[in-house]
Amino acid sequence: MRLRKIQLKNFRNFPEKEFYFNPFITFILGENSVGKTNLLEAIHLLCNGEGLKEKKIEELILFDKEMAYIDGTFSEKEDIFNYRVVITRGSRKKTFSIDGAKTSLKGYLPKLPTTVVFTPAQIKIITGSPEKRRNYIDSILSKSDLDYKKALLNYKNALYRRNKILEESRITQWNDKKIIFWNDFLIKNGSYIQERREKYVKYLNTNASLNAHLFHIEYNKNPISSSALQGSFQKEMIFKKTLVGPQRDEFVFFIEKEGRKLVVQDFGSRSEQRLTLLYLKLRETKYLDETTNFKPILLLDDIFSELDNKNKLLVLSLLSEYQSIITTTDPLLIEELKFPKDVILLKK
Repeated sequence: MRLRKIQLKNFRNFPEKEFYFNPFITFILGENSVGKTNLLEAIHLLCNGEGLKEKKIEELILFDKEMAYIDGTFSEKEDIFNYRVVITRGSRKKTFSIDGAKTSLKGYLPKLPTTVVFTPAQIKIITGSPEKRRNYIDSILSKSDLDYKKALLNYKNALYRRNKILEESRITQWNDKKIIFWNDFLIKNGSYIQERREKYVKYLNTNASLNAHLFHIEYNKNPISSSALQGSFQKEMIFKKTLVGPQRDEFVFFIEKEGRKLVVQDFGSRSEQRLTLLYLKLRETKYLDETTNFKPILLLDDIFSELDNKNKLLVLSLLSEYQSIITTTDPLLIEELKFPKDVILLKK
């Protein structure tokens, strides 16, 4: 399935705009701050039900407007499909429709290709906090497994409720009824989350080489169980928060160098950190290709400015397999690529 056209109304900095896409490569060319990344975000939201960087739904809507929408036209062989996401400021909700018929998010997402985003800022997956790495893994698994997405939401809500009890109540026993209820809910959803994370790490650790470098990802799971929660209860009463479970998992990235494994986030050079990120993104692309209904769309946000020639070639090798939409400020990059392509020019 290929994205053919997108129409925006009151989305981010676009009052009303229509864009057409090449089934192979489309470049979005323009200076900084003209909306290149906003256009990528619109595609990401259309395909995944959420924006790249949204914290509040109203941030997606053009200032002083009450409603925004994104219309997307996709083709698969001879068939044409139309998808729409409507965002409303007042209700702070999104509604979804396929060929004019409203549907739930759960009914909407499997009918569309997902996206893989490449951006220089994603280096924080490697260099940032453990939460950055958890969020990254969660984003992949949520795209390929809607049950995971549901379990993650359930877990976060239950964790918030349990922590509130620990903060506000005078509970002194680990087997208080309120705590037991949320314990069971956390264990059910947390166990599924950790099982799926573990399987994905095993996937990453197969074919774990790139540019003659070997990679290994270690999953440091913080197991959640009745005995673990019971054992941590006294400390939880002191710290007023839940101390075991998926919210404390960590992923450690290793790169083999001179016969020894190096922890990339702590001791890797900037070049090794970029290479590790590229490895993760390439494996993410293949994984989503294998586990979702359609080939993913690649959204590359000014990534070529950060890569050396060897790594550029690795990314370019994907462009023959997947529809790709690439932002750049450099017209020379467009001329260098000999693939079939179109150019969207954005101006201030």
